[in-house]
Amino acid sequence: MADTEPVYQAPRARIPTPTEGLAPISSRPGSARHSRDHSLLMTLAGEQPGLVVELRGPELVIGRGDRVGLRVTDPGVSWRHARVFKSNGHYFIEDLRSTNGTFVGAQRVIEPRRLEDGDHIGLGRRTVLRYGCYDALEADAAMRMYESTVRDALTGAHNRSYFDERLRSEFSFAQRHGTHLSLLMLDIDHFKLVNDAHGHAVGDAVLRVLVRLLERIVRPEDVLARYGGEEFVVLAREISKDNATILADRICAQVAAVELPWQDSKIQITVSVGVATQSTDSGYDGPKELVSAADSAMYDAKAQGRNQVVTA
Repeated sequence: MADTEPVYQAPRARIPTPTEGLAPISSRPGSARHSRDHSLLMTLAGEQPGLVVELRGPELVIGRGDRVGLRVTDPGVSWRHARVFKSNGHYFIEDLRSTNGTFVGAQRVIEPRRLEDGDHIGLGRRTVLRYGCYDALEADAAMRMYESTVRDALTGAHNRSYFDERLRSEFSFAQRHGTHLSLLMLDIDHFKLVNDAHGHAVGDAVLRVLVRLLERIVRPEDVLARYGGEEFVVLAREISKDNATILADRICAQVAAVELPWQDSKIQITVSVGVATQSTDSGYDGPKELVSAADSAMYDAKAQGRNQVVTA
């Protein structure tokens, strides 16, 4: 990454990611409820099986690069592999001169091809998407089902299995292209005391408040996940060690500034954060080693007094 890399800061306007915007679709009584006017892409095989994306707007570019609407980390997929676009009320798919081609069923896409309900779209070496048309209730159910498999039920953050999957794909991407990948591991200080003093229901509420705060701090493209208990992780793509440390310092400061009203008192928490970065200068052998480095740094932060950041 260039030496002129800007200081990490959250964007002023949120840019939705493919898995974002999966909010419930309003269903009205009557014929609209059964109108199959919601078009979805579902991943049947690949890095994120079960992923559901609603097609909105004029087009969705699919590829392995960073500036695409649906990012697929299959190494056989080109940077800008294909696009799905709408024309005259119908969706079409067009290959963008990809290396390994785009297929609908067994047929290679040479010219833009209209998609039909149930079509299977093959990309790269192992990615298969299904195009489908649904009514509002069906689309909402499909999206909710996917979200339930990747979200922590208590906090709404991504769950551990989703994080592990994304970490593997993001680490491979960073290693292959020589880009930065930063991992922040944070733990609530003395969380057991909160549970002991106020009960587990209050402790659960504290976890939910922390996640809402973290969601406002990190970028939309960052992965925020509950790692276990009161431990959370933030996976930040293309963020250098220095900028990852700035982000971690911001998290520490903003968490410590929050006061949660409880009966006649207020609950305050702090977090200890460990930071590790995969880069060309400090490379790790694999995802496990990156996690281990961030975890060790987090425990060093606790040993040095808590409510602080330590960088591996």
